[in-house]
Amino acid sequence: LIAAPYTPFTRNHELNLKVIDEQAELFATNELAGAFVCGTTGESMSMTIAERCQVVERWIKAAAGRFQIFVHVGHTCQRDCIEMAEHAVAHGAAAIAAMGPCFAKPADAEMLADFCAPIAAAAADLPFYYYHIPSMTGVSLPMANFMKVAGRQIPNLVGLKYSHDDLVDLAACVTLDDGRFEVLFGKDEILLAALSLGVRGAVGSTYN
Repeated sequence: LIAAPYTPFTRNHELNLKVIDEQAELFATNELAGAFVCGTTGESMSMTIAERCQVVERWIKAAAGRFQIFVHVGHTCQRDCIEMAEHAVAHGAAAIAAMGPCFAKPADAEMLADFCAPIAAAAADLPFYYYHIPSMTGVSLPMANFMKVAGRQIPNLVGLKYSHDDLVDLAACVTLDDGRFEVLFGKDEILLAALSLGVRGAVGSTYN
């Protein structure tokens, strides 16, 4: 299990970074595999790039190698995604993830792969996960098809954070190319169904 932590703020709407140290201690005590930082639960799309980078740095420091830090670098601006990917590499993240752009949405798998490829390349030595959460992004392309396309274009693509309830598409992703890709399930309420289809990891808010 990988927890998707919330981002702590003060009543004055400033980052409350010291709370991250407490969160990290709880995660380590409960032997979680990792933290998925600045995702949906972490409210990344409501934060500045500078704030997101500060949060990432504090999480990596607080984890102190006891669990892995997955950094979500998704944004509507590809250049900001690249900047955050480079920052994640420089500060010791274990992996990065990015969702599709939620304003000018890609029309097909090829366009989505084109958007993701430079982001993944900015952290070429790290595993890259595509973050599929169509309820928030509106990007609702079949992921099995996207993974076929992106798998040829993105060398460090290792899998998906799949936060959707389309179990037919999920099963196709799990079995694609004899299980080549790692699928981390993100719809906590139906994790048992996902496990029955072969999922072996999960990222979610309830694991906090």
